[in-house]
Amino acid sequence: MDSAAVASSQKAAENGSSTKTSGISMDEKNLSGFVNKYGESPAAYRVEHEGMSDLQALQSTPDYMKTSGEKQTQSRLERGLKP
Repeated sequence: MDSAAVASSQKAAENGSSTKTSGISMDEKNLSGFVNKYGESPAAYRVEHEGMSDLQALQSTPDYMKTSGEKQTQSRLERGLKP
């Protein structure tokens, strides 16, 4: 293998490794990306930054953007139980 081919394969390997380290989703349209970007779930964000009650925030958040614990909490709150 000549030096140009070695340099090319090294560059490709470097690019591949940087893709792996930067592969953290920051897409706020899915739950993991939202949490990575804002540090909390959408429902928690609404409570903290928009002044909503826990139940209002949970009811206004789509199910695919809730954790399983938030779904359980919403169910308990809607039935008048403590979270």
